[in-house]
Amino acid sequence: MILIRNNCCIFFLIAIVQFSSCISAGTHGSIKAYQYNVSKKELEKAVQYVMDGNPLIINDTVKDYYNDDTNYLTLDIVSKDSAIYRYTIRYYGG
Repeated sequence: MILIRNNCCIFFLIAIVQFSSCISAGTHGSIKAYQYNVSKKELEKAVQYVMDGNPLIINDTVKDYYNDDTNYLTLDIVSKDSAIYRYTIRYYGG
């Protein structure tokens, strides 16, 4: 009886730890912020210029909250081994 009770407690503890790790902020990958001494409009133009000149950078055309072309830009970058990496850029400022 004690062995079953201990096993249930261990299982319950493991379940709580796994559940809490799913709720935490581990779902976004790496988040980095950079500041540039240029206006938002100039930064957008520079990013668009680089995207237009590189066929391995693909602008996501599906519009949603994280790809509205105003505050956010979602793009895919194709690596040399054909892996696709998705990035979301948020433009701060006005």
